[in-house]
Amino acid sequence: DLDDSAILATLSAAGMTPPATQNTAPVPSNHLPPADLSLLQDTDTSGMDMDTQQAFARALAEADAHIRSGAPDKAIPILAAWATARHDIAAYFPAYARLYPLDPQPALRSRLLEAAARGNSKSYRLIAAELASLDPADIPVNHILPLVQLAAKAQEHRSVINLTRNFAKHYPESPDIVDNYFLAARALSKKGEVLKAQQLLQQLLKRYPEHEKATQIRRTIELLQQRNNGTA
Repeated sequence: DLDDSAILATLSAAGMTPPATQNTAPVPSNHLPPADLSLLQDTDTSGMDMDTQQAFARALAEADAHIRSGAPDKAIPILAAWATARHDIAAYFPAYARLYPLDPQPALRSRLLEAAARGNSKSYRLIAAELASLDPADIPVNHILPLVQLAAKAQEHRSVINLTRNFAKHYPESPDIVDNYFLAARALSKKGEVLKAQQLLQQLLKRYPEHEKATQIRRTIELLQQRNNGTA
């Protein structure tokens, strides 16, 4: 009887090498060309071993090649494999940054909103353009104020106003009502809607006269009145 090696040798000699022997085995990672680790410049690699960094960088390079060639649909599954709920956004942000504009799924948006609310500025920038139109009722209540604060800091007044829309109606017991509406009033004033800002602040002061921001609210009302009267 011929053993397997003898059979393969016979076939090879006859020019009949079977497909299974034609380099179908995966190339060991240490035999692959070095990955371009510069693609990981927006990545927190502190908890990532070198094999993972190399694999991630190769995946990004492959996805980028598909995007450049006009085949973004081929890039989506490659990126999605590195942007699951198990992949921390800070560690794998380059995958999220490429995937979300291509395939803005609600689950992905929710993770980006949560990361932004927790202080991840890159996640905030990725979704910032949507915050002026997203329904705030679809955003967890504990995420609203952090997102409003980030939008206010970025001078994105429309986003501040949109995110705080109907906040007290939806969350009448929230401790964030005054903080949210104070920032909304400031956004209104910066958009030139001074009377609306004054009215909002006066309502806040009437309802929460003992709030720790009460003094600041009174002072802001005075400043807006002066501005409205042309004396500031």
